[in-house]
Amino acid sequence: MQRPGLRTGQSRATRDPTKDRYMPGPVRRLAAWTIRERFTILTIVLFGYIFVLAPAPQRSQLWGNITQGVLSAVVIISLSACVRRRRVMVPLTGVGVVVLALIWVAEARPGDGELVLANYLGTATVLLLTAVIVLNDVASTPRVTHDTVLGAISAYLLFALVFALIYAAEYTLNPSSFDVPDAVAAVLAESNSNAAVTRVFMYFSFVTISTLGYGDVLPSSTVAQATAAGEAILGQVFLAVAVARLVALQIAHASKSETDVGGAESDE
Repeated sequence: MQRPGLRTGQSRATRDPTKDRYMPGPVRRLAAWTIRERFTILTIVLFGYIFVLAPAPQRSQLWGNITQGVLSAVVIISLSACVRRRRVMVPLTGVGVVVLALIWVAEARPGDGELVLANYLGTATVLLLTAVIVLNDVASTPRVTHDTVLGAISAYLLFALVFALIYAAEYTLNPSSFDVPDAVAAVLAESNSNAAVTRVFMYFSFVTISTLGYGDVLPSSTVAQATAAGEAILGQVFLAVAVARLVALQIAHASKSETDVGGAESDE
């Protein structure tokens, strides 16, 4: 006997969970709103982490825990933005649990280089996966909405955050791979938190992806220089392609609307 809420030929792995009749009404409405506004939620959380919490001085352990908690929320919401089918929910949830554990354990043991490195690379992998899936959703949308625009913005922020974590991983492996001002080097040497390293390279990443280039933090190793050059190229290509795609979608939608209106007037 087919369970109510499933169409013929539709499996539990591909059905829309917001249409499950066994789900309570308020939960179903919240799930539907979360899916519909997933890029809006992701963009708000990213802005809060990147431009408010992460740059703030870590004056207490509580503030550091709050910052790590918001980073954990970024990972969770990023995964939520990716999950559209139940068959991918389990592996993505497993990856998310591992990354969340790495974030907190690495913060508690900042002297463990291998653990810190795994934290940076694991978080970067999850956020990179999210950015690619978000871009795919934006490119495949039939029309431009506010959520589509915010999806493109969140993908841009995610790419910058991914590169920041890659730079932090490179610095962890080889501190001489970057030339930093003496004041910043002293803070990094005295800091007992991974958040300080991440904060420095978040700044460097956004300066690089926007091709602003103040020159206060410089990549000195071949790998770091190649990574920075790749980010700068990606930033320019992303802006050109994303803007062109959104404009093309808007023009196509406007032309279709005018054609539909003209056809309706001709019928009358």
